[in-house]
Amino acid sequence: MTQNLSKIFKNLPEIEPSANLEWNIMKSIRLAEQKKLKNRLYFIQLGFAVSIAALVLAVLEFGQTILKSDFWNFIQLIFTDYKVVFLAWGDYAYSLMETFPTIEISLLLIPILGLLICFYYYFNSGNRNHYKHI
Repeated sequence: MTQNLSKIFKNLPEIEPSANLEWNIMKSIRLAEQKKLKNRLYFIQLGFAVSIAALVLAVLEFGQTILKSDFWNFIQLIFTDYKVVFLAWGDYAYSLMETFPTIEISLLLIPILGLLICFYYYFNSGNRNHYKHI
């Protein structure tokens, strides 16, 4: 039986792959990479849109808060009673720090961070040769 199998396999003609097999494989790989890159760019554009919308809302909220807070009143005090401010500049500086809207500033930084992350992914999305020189 084993001799028959070896004779059968010896008499089989060798099957040659088609001449354009390599080209077809490389083409399908390129198409898959292009599709993956398009999807990545769509998500990056969505991230840009969301970050810019959040940034606009955060700037509007920060503007309203700073105008309504006592911080803006203390800033206006420099222009109206500058002699009093210069005499008590230490207390004035502490008052400015106490009334500064830090929560709104931190909320303003979140969309900026989102934009920076989107820029990072956008500019590195086409670069496939990370650290090939090492």
